[in-house]
Amino acid sequence: VSTQSTGLGKRRPSYRWFLVGSARSGTPFHIDPNGTSAWNALLVGQKRWALYPPDVPPPGVNFIYGKDGSIKSFKAMNPLKWFYDVYPTLPPTQLPIEFTQYPGDMVYVPAGWWHTVINLSETVSVTQNFVSDNNLCLTLTWLYNQDQIEMI
Repeated sequence: VSTQSTGLGKRRPSYRWFLVGSARSGTPFHIDPNGTSAWNALLVGQKRWALYPPDVPPPGVNFIYGKDGSIKSFKAMNPLKWFYDVYPTLPPTQLPIEFTQYPGDMVYVPAGWWHTVINLSETVSVTQNFVSDNNLCLTLTWLYNQDQIEMI
């Protein structure tokens, strides 16, 4: 959605979002773009999060690897399907870091971490991606290589 079609013109930056979601909606596993970190502040509702470190590909996500072993593209199922079909089959060693976010909670997602979120109820939140001293090199590398990675 362009910022023009939202009526906000150029006032809303492309890295900050106001999110409204229904129960059982969410976002599939992904890594935030361009090597950025992110924060998410929940105003209303409850969200269930599952995260994996950068070096642990999430179970149930299909990857296409390059000759050098790096991920070239991936396809992840919707979070409701993942929590119902994949999550119950995971052995303890493959379980994600997981938690429930409540109103007033702010979540920090480090650069490069895989994460999926499912709304347990109707939710309203604000989120923003950012670059800091901690992920500047990763962001510059990601931007340099951006034409080599395709998200399906």
